[in-house]
Amino acid sequence: MCGSRVCWVHVVSVGTSVLRNLAKDATRFGWCREVLEGREIALTKGMVDEAVKALLANPRELSAELNAMYDYIESGDVDEVYLLSTDTYEGELAAKLLKEFFDSKGIDAYVIKVKYLGMDFDEGLLHLIDEVAKVVKEARGKGCKVALNLTGGFKPESAFLYLAACLLGINKVYYIHEVKTISKVELPVLEVTIPTEYVKLLKEIEGVTSYIELVKRVGLKADELREKGLLTNDYRLREFIKLLIKGLK
Repeated sequence: MCGSRVCWVHVVSVGTSVLRNLAKDATRFGWCREVLEGREIALTKGMVDEAVKALLANPRELSAELNAMYDYIESGDVDEVYLLSTDTYEGELAAKLLKEFFDSKGIDAYVIKVKYLGMDFDEGLLHLIDEVAKVVKEARGKGCKVALNLTGGFKPESAFLYLAACLLGINKVYYIHEVKTISKVELPVLEVTIPTEYVKLLKEIEGVTSYIELVKRVGLKADELREKGLLTNDYRLREFIKLLIKGLK
């Protein structure tokens, strides 16, 4: 796909900045405000085309995600894009508008509507990490490097995405700072592992649903695991933690 040069796949956490910024032009894009207020609009091709035209004219101003990755686009270091949207109408619509932008640039782009993302924290994270792991595996199979754009979306989920990126050994993580005078920031991808002691404990209690049985197996460590967020408040192993300890690298 990329010849002899390095091939780059970008995974993008998508928020609703494109809708919010378009909505500032109430005359042309008043429907964006309605979407952000929770209404599902029957969009015409003309409405979508006009939004994409505006996005192509001012990508950096209208989309935080595009602003963060625009230097990579300009330098030809974007070969495929996976747009991770929340499990909401407005989130998916924002991702679809960005896909139209990339299509117009001749860049392969795919929208992944992540089940439960933005609706249920634990379930959303489970599916989010699972989707990212799939993309990374596929990209590596094609000999591509992977970059993660954390600019859009919810901040708690972004924190877990960064952790997953480190565990997966993703090549690059970046975002655009909210402060206008600060340019794109590339975060270090650290070598991160879950302590062996915790991995052993977590594997020991996988499938345990009784608190009494849990205490029998790991004693007071159960409270420590819960305090660290590895277990839910009712002492059950979080699903996305199960996924992480299976070895994502």
